[in-house]
Amino acid sequence: MKINRRIFGLMAAAMMTALPAIAAAEYPERNITLVVPFPPGGGNDAMARIIGDAMTRVIGATVVVENKAGAGGVVGTQSVQHAKPDGYTLLLGHSGTMGINPHVYPAAAYHPTKDFTPVGLISEIPLALVVNKDLPVQDVAGLIALAKEKPGALSYASSGVGTGSHMAAELFAHNAGIEIAHIPYRGSGPAMTDLLGGRIDLLFGVIPSSHAQIAAGKARALAVTGAERSATMSEVPTMQEAGVEGYEAALIYGLLAPAGTPEDVVAKVNGALNTVLADPAVQEKLAVDGSVPRPGTPEYHGKALDADLEKWGALIRDAKIEIH
Repeated sequence: MKINRRIFGLMAAAMMTALPAIAAAEYPERNITLVVPFPPGGGNDAMARIIGDAMTRVIGATVVVENKAGAGGVVGTQSVQHAKPDGYTLLLGHSGTMGINPHVYPAAAYHPTKDFTPVGLISEIPLALVVNKDLPVQDVAGLIALAKEKPGALSYASSGVGTGSHMAAELFAHNAGIEIAHIPYRGSGPAMTDLLGGRIDLLFGVIPSSHAQIAAGKARALAVTGAERSATMSEVPTMQEAGVEGYEAALIYGLLAPAGTPEDVVAKVNGALNTVLADPAVQEKLAVDGSVPRPGTPEYHGKALDADLEKWGALIRDAKIEIH
């Protein structure tokens, strides 16, 4: 039987077009790898394991967390950038790796929405402006006045150059028009220890751990960095309420996939993510690190990533921040 070549070609093209849809309908057929671009044991790792375990129960496949540390998160991030875009390799991305690193690490030659497919926001983590209990200020206005009276005399700690705590403090100094000295530490624990010991004056810390010190009377919180007050310390004003106009420095976290991942696959992962974020048990676990769930669409995630990249980029250029 002779087959019309034109008809055969059309049939073949139709079959090829249908393949991605068929693949998406069957997704997932095997384990999904969730890459954390930092070592085990930190806050990023903890968040990934909470989300991975919960999504395993929803999406129909095991989500395996894999830690790929190096270069401030660049190594693991780039491994996902170059992975096959089939939905089986995902990335836990946050403000540090996606909004800050592209501006301070020459090796971070990637763009969060051009070289990746945004899947969905997980949460945002606001910080608290915490001061040593003996610092003679009672509010943000008083702190700004003291800093202007003694330019460069006040010091702030961060958990490292280019980290969220560093950027939050730099944004505060920029918006308030003050000069404060940066003392970088290897992690938030040592930074808080020196704040309590009076060796530094202030820091921007994660709210739950900061709250423990504040409740014990060892430090004072002057403001929180999010757009809304924290449920953990509702008596503390936001930075904008305290008079620092335009200030907001919550760190955003989300899932990303390699660029070109099929839309149907992204939709399935997004749906599973939003389902687990609605679970009170998951919300309770995330709250340990001060995370506020922010479920939404991939499009909403993409807009948040672009805004984050632009905001931190402008600050980094203005403050001439570099990582050596």
